[in-house]
Amino acid sequence: MRSFRPVFQQLYARMSAEWQETEKGKLIESYAFPAPTVEEGDDMADGLLYL
Repeated sequence: MRSFRPVFQQLYARMSAEWQETEKGKLIESYAFPAPTVEEGDDMADGLLYL
């Protein structure tokens, strides 16, 4: 999928804003623009977490 991501992102950008807001449009967006992953050794923000 990684090699096709730029083309996939271009196709997503051509979708109408109305269609992008649908459930399927949001699913397609999650594939086109996945959340970044954290790998061991990556720099991270330092802070406290409160529950």
